[in-house]
Amino acid sequence: MGLLGLMLLHESRRAARTSGDGDLILLEQQDRSLWNKDQIAEGISLTESALRSRRFGAYTTAGGHGGRSRREFSVASTDWRQITLLYDQLLGIQPSRLSN
Repeated sequence: MGLLGLMLLHESRRAARTSGDGDLILLEQQDRSLWNKDQIAEGISLTESALRSRRFGAYTTAGGHGGRSRREFSVASTDWRQITLLYDQLLGIQPSRLSN
């Protein structure tokens, strides 16, 4: 569940992630109206279900921070503190994911 949730959350931004020339568009500069809200909702639901199971690992934790950044549709309303806490948790679960 955690992996599928994470994959849906990443896929939800595909249309906004690159320019017409293929250049990367940073998260804070993306047109969030292009994000796929159905994929976001499903990704968040799967991630939350996995979190409730209390048997989760790095993918679910990564999905948790991905869900946090996609739950809000403006940069200003994004809970960056919570995302930082989730990254800290991910670092504790699987240090190699963030240290490379």
